[in-house]
Amino acid sequence: MEHALGAFRVEAIDTRGHQGDGAGYVLLDPGVLLPGDYLSSVTYPFVLSSLAGVQATLERLLAAIERHDLRWVVPGHGPALEPAEARAVGEADLTYLDRLPERAREALACGLAPGHAIVAVYAVEPPRPTSDDFEIFGLRERNAQAAVAEAGGALAADQLSRIRAEIVTHSVGV
Repeated sequence: MEHALGAFRVEAIDTRGHQGDGAGYVLLDPGVLLPGDYLSSVTYPFVLSSLAGVQATLERLLAAIERHDLRWVVPGHGPALEPAEARAVGEADLTYLDRLPERAREALACGLAPGHAIVAVYAVEPPRPTSDDFEIFGLRERNAQAAVAEAGGALAADQLSRIRAEIVTHSVGV
């Protein structure tokens, strides 16, 4: 939906998924997409809210790239990208995110305990390395946890807490 914002025509895009809420914007006249924390060449997507939500947002952003005559895509992190570069980043991100629930369903179908299923999902390689300032937050672990939780239904809060503690213990080497 297009809105007037002073001298600018702006289209808002729902970018929920990474967080519980979010918005991206297309500045229509200068041809600039502001996707928030998506389409970044310096990190891969990480799920703080909903894996399915992140996937849906990436699909909306890729559709916006196709629908608009863009000059630049300016993510919240990393350099500005040309539309073709941003499309490639988004497609690689979707491929990665599609593999996570597939691996989670396979692991759970084999009868793996949730902690072992998370380890199996963690083995899915992200589309690109991330910088240390992102990796410190355990992006792959969060994504694996989200995939297992969504694939297996909502895990009980105490099970999820034990799994997180197990991952932290193994990550820190305690």
